[in-house]
Amino acid sequence: MLKSAQLFDFFDIIIGNDEIKNPKPNPEIYKTAFERLGLRPEECIIVEDAPPGIASAKASGGVVYEVRNTDDVTMSLFEKILSK
Repeated sequence: MLKSAQLFDFFDIIIGNDEIKNPKPNPEIYKTAFERLGLRPEECIIVEDAPPGIASAKASGGVVYEVRNTDDVTMSLFEKILSK
């Protein structure tokens, strides 16, 4: 999703299922990201488009934005989120 939305280069870390034991809907992948970034969940924005990912994101305690597909993942979405 990040590459097709041309956002890949904006991320400091990217974690795949090969780096965790419990895939979504388990929140492990997000908790691992928070830990690696040294951030609290409430300091993180999570953009998800699939039910298991949305469930995982919500269970992690992060700030979750649900999208329908990659067409919804744009710089203007992040500008809108960050202007709040």
